[in-house]
Amino acid sequence: MQLLFKLQVLLHWLRFRFWPGDPASRAQVEARQRRALRKLLRWLRRRSPWYREALAAAGGDWRRLPVMRKRSFMDAFSRINTAGIALEEAYALALEAERSRDFSPTLRGITVGLSTGTSGNRGIFLVSPGERARWAAMMFHRVAPPRSLRRRRLAFFLRANSNLYSSVRSSLLEFAFFDLLEPAERNLSRLHAFQPDLLIAQPSMLRIIADAQLRGALAIRPERVISVAEVLEPRDRELCAQAFGQEIHQVYQCTEGFLACTCRLGTLHWNEDLILLEKRYADEHRTRYFPIITDLTRRTQPVVRYELDDLILPPAVPCPCGSPFEAIGAIEGRLDDVFLLRDQAGTLQTVFPDFVRRALIQADPAVEDYQAVQTGPDEVVVHFNGPEALLEPMMRNLGALFQRMNLTPVQIRPGGLLPPQEGRKLRRVSRTWTPPAG
Repeated sequence: MQLLFKLQVLLHWLRFRFWPGDPASRAQVEARQRRALRKLLRWLRRRSPWYREALAAAGGDWRRLPVMRKRSFMDAFSRINTAGIALEEAYALALEAERSRDFSPTLRGITVGLSTGTSGNRGIFLVSPGERARWAAMMFHRVAPPRSLRRRRLAFFLRANSNLYSSVRSSLLEFAFFDLLEPAERNLSRLHAFQPDLLIAQPSMLRIIADAQLRGALAIRPERVISVAEVLEPRDRELCAQAFGQEIHQVYQCTEGFLACTCRLGTLHWNEDLILLEKRYADEHRTRYFPIITDLTRRTQPVVRYELDDLILPPAVPCPCGSPFEAIGAIEGRLDDVFLLRDQAGTLQTVFPDFVRRALIQADPAVEDYQAVQTGPDEVVVHFNGPEALLEPMMRNLGALFQRMNLTPVQIRPGGLLPPQEGRKLRRVSRTWTPPAG
C-alpha cells in the first residue's frame, strides 16, 4: 500500500512538472479551470447528494449555487461528502486523535482532520489517499522542489499532525512533526538535533526560533523557511529573514484546500490551477475582499463557492515574477479580526486590522509582541510583552486612530502580558465581542 501511494505521488509530480506543466498564460489558466469545473460538476451530480439537489435547484448553473460558510458547510457535511461519512463519526475520530495526539487512524481509508476553529466553529476535513498523493506531489512541486537526489529533512511545527502532512515523507524527504503543545525549549532542543533543510511553522513559532538563532541558542541552516497558518506580518518576516539569511516563503492553506503559495520573489499567488476564485469586496472602494473558493480537485469533500473569513489585500503593483496566477498583496486577517466601533451617529463602522497594527507598532521600534482585542462595543484591551513604558504611547496612538475616524470615545486599557496561545493561532488583532442582531 505504501509503495502504491509513493508511486501515485511520483506520477502526480511528473504531471505537474512536465505534462501539462504549469500554465504559462492567463488564457491557459482559464481554459484549465473550465475543463476542471466541467469534470467537477459531473462528479457532484453523480456522487454528492447535497450538490446534486442544489445544482438541480440552480438550473445546473454553478454560479447560482448558494455561497457556503463554515456553519452551513458543517450542517450539510454528511450529505456534501461523497464517502458516506457522517459528521458525528468524523468528529469522534478527530477528537480522539486530538486527545491521544495519535493522528494516524483513518475512517474507512479516509484521513479526517480537525481545523483550529479560530472563527468560533471547528471544521472537519476529509481527504482520500488519492487526494493525499496529489497534495504531497503539489507540495514537492511548488513548496519544496528537490534540488538533488539528496535526502532532505523537513521540520513541521503545527498544532496537530495529520496523515495529510506526513504524506510528504518519502525516500527523498525525512519528515519530523513538532507539536506546538510541547514546551518551546524542548522543541528547540529537538530542532537543533534534527538540523532541518526545510522549516515550516506558524509566524509566532518562527519568531521564537529566529530569536533563539539570533541569540546563539540555536544553530540551524535551513535552505528554505516557510510560514503557515497565521498572518505573516512584515516585522516578523524581517526578523526571520535576518535570522536565516533568506526570503521567508508562505503557504496559504486551510480546511478548504491548498489555496496559495509564494513565487521565487516571495509573493503569494493563488493556486488558480487548483481553485476557482470569486471575490466579495469588503468596502465600496474595493481595496480588500473576502475570497469565495471552489476547489477544482477535491472529490471526497467537495468545496464549491465557499466564502472564507480571511480579508485579502490585492497587491499595490503586479508581481514581476511572470506567473499567470493572481497575486495576493497580503492576508490581512479574519472577519473577526475586524473592529466594529460606533461613529458619532451611532452607526457601526469597520476598523480594518492593518490600521490597528500600524497604530500600535508606530509607537516605538521595540513594539513587536502584542495583541489588541475588542472586548465590548466601546472597549479595546492591549496586551504587550515588552517595556511597560511603551504601553502608554501604544494606547495613545490607537486612541488617535479612532479619533481620526470620528468614532465615539473608546475605552482602551492595558491587559497585561500576551496570554499563552497553547497551540492556537496567534491573532495580533481580534474581536471577541459580537454586536446584537438587528
